[in-house]
Amino acid sequence: MHSPSSPRRADALVLFGITGDLGTSKLIPALVELCRSDRLDGVPVVGVGRRQRSDEEFRQLVAAATDSTGADLVNRLELRYVSGDAAKIGTFDEIANILQQAVRPVIYAALPPAVFGDAARAIASSRMPDDVRFVVEKPFGSDAATACELHDEMVSSLGEHKLLVVDHFLAKASVENLLTVRTSNALLDRVLDRQSVARVAIELRERGDVANRGSFYEQVGVVDDVVQNHLIQLAALALMERPADDSDKAYHEARATVIESMSVLSDSVVLGQYDGYRGHDDVADDSQVATFCSFTMHVDTDRWRGVPIGVVTGKALDETSTSVTFELDGPGANSVRFGIKPDPTISIGLDILDTDSEHREHREPSLRRVEAQLCGPSKHEELGDYATLLDDALGQSSRHFAQIDDIVAGWRIVSGITIRGAEPCVYEPGSRGPVTR
Repeated sequence: MHSPSSPRRADALVLFGITGDLGTSKLIPALVELCRSDRLDGVPVVGVGRRQRSDEEFRQLVAAATDSTGADLVNRLELRYVSGDAAKIGTFDEIANILQQAVRPVIYAALPPAVFGDAARAIASSRMPDDVRFVVEKPFGSDAATACELHDEMVSSLGEHKLLVVDHFLAKASVENLLTVRTSNALLDRVLDRQSVARVAIELRERGDVANRGSFYEQVGVVDDVVQNHLIQLAALALMERPADDSDKAYHEARATVIESMSVLSDSVVLGQYDGYRGHDDVADDSQVATFCSFTMHVDTDRWRGVPIGVVTGKALDETSTSVTFELDGPGANSVRFGIKPDPTISIGLDILDTDSEHREHREPSLRRVEAQLCGPSKHEELGDYATLLDDALGQSSRHFAQIDDIVAGWRIVSGITIRGAEPCVYEPGSRGPVTR
């Protein structure tokens, strides 16, 4: 990673969508983190939106989206605002005029995917510097073919190495730690393989429903929203081999290898929709969009061949949690669990002698299960996921971004999940979801 003072580090940051939900919940807090760690010193930040605002109004909006300490840090930033359309060349000409001497700007686009291609062409045709990096949010395409088409369209305008696609799960320290802990500790590396693991369970459960995002969810559903990207990438970090070296290239190759080896058992798929989903605004009365999905995956690598990988995700469930659990073979059915959300934890499930058991008087051993916590929640100094993504983009690193091969493979994997026209099973909000196979 380039240091904050590296001569190759980006010298300007442009943020489309900073005044929207993602901007106030993720991008502005990320700016505060980068400012606190001196990673934005001397870097002008330009916010772009459709609404007319002055620079001072924009500064007040940014300050209002954080706490008092963050607001003080915001005062250290060089903030400017541009009102414009991402598909218009004139918008980027105006940004270029403001940036003046900047030669390596980063443009972060929290925009609808339909705009990506037009925005790339507008950037290329404008007075923006040639050495620009364009960062886009998911979803990228709607299937493998459209993802390839969009990628080709964008790189034909900007060039291969100027496009970065966000999957914020890749930038979570607790997710990246899956790979580090598993491969850097011989105790786990020698146990977590097909010889000892009976099953791997990957879960992303959400207690919240779709709320006011009905129109968005009608377009994507749970599979396109979190399975094709977040859960495939989470599985990759949990199951990939150690990269050949510490380069971004080796990291991407190791991740791509395991993703390419994934396949879904079609008869294991269960799709569900929580009771009440059709009552949301902008949701069709006869909607067949899935809000729950579970399935079993196989990974055709030497380490995991033959081990079932169970995946579960859904809205309006009984809890909010994300985890990866390796269930070990044998009489004790021990386990190694990596908790991602709500807190980063690592624990081992062990069976120990229950000394209080009534069976002791008959000299019959009785066991009870305990969770031995190896690592619990703690305050980390590392950057959060969105701050990490912005810092990587500014520092010319692609490590925590999705690659087009990942994206295409992810769409290929989920093509075996979505059953068009099938009626999803109805489940009660607050439950574990529909009955799974």
